[in-house]
Amino acid sequence: MSSTANRLKYLDAIGVQVWEERAPPTPQVVENFNRPIDAQDLFQLQALTNACERCESSQSRKNVVFGHGSTQADWLIVGEFPSEQDDRQAAPFTQTRGQLLDAMLSSLDIKRTDVYLTNSVKCYSSGAADEAAALIACRQYLLRQIELVQPKVVLLLGDKAAQSLLNSNKEIIELRGKSHAVENVSAPIVVSHSLDYLLLTGLAKKQAWDDLKLANSVF
Repeated sequence: MSSTANRLKYLDAIGVQVWEERAPPTPQVVENFNRPIDAQDLFQLQALTNACERCESSQSRKNVVFGHGSTQADWLIVGEFPSEQDDRQAAPFTQTRGQLLDAMLSSLDIKRTDVYLTNSVKCYSSGAADEAAALIACRQYLLRQIELVQPKVVLLLGDKAAQSLLNSNKEIIELRGKSHAVENVSAPIVVSHSLDYLLLTGLAKKQAWDDLKLANSVF
């Protein structure tokens, strides 16, 4: 035992309290979610999303729902959040959502295999996670995804998808009916209702049809 250790043991035995200097705590590094994602291609970007733990949604996912479709598509379609079935299949727009989207695209003679599909958030959450935090954490992944696919038009389905990508707090009624632009995205951006809303509100399908026609006309 060293002399210092012996001294401390002796002082402790006679009741003398010795104050020892502690190393300062290691500062916590806060990740900057506004920093662009450095990925050279979609494969590298997907690998980064597979390893991502930026928000609570990463703890509840089974799979990352990255994207699906043609990587040289004219249309890139963005939903809001993956469903539980999307999570199981690791693919966006499954089941009734997918059936409705297929029907919408067919009205313009477009096949699902001709477009690229993704969501604003890449991980499914059962509801406990903070949706706003997930949208912020995933935004740069989506921006880089759009940059790499280089579509001719981006269609955002749902107010949260639109508000997140466009950095806007406007309601969807104010965002529809026009094309938008955002940093690092060369393609025009068109906003429409979420597929969940369309499944519940039949009258909105007429508006969605108008949005599709707008998206088809801006490139």
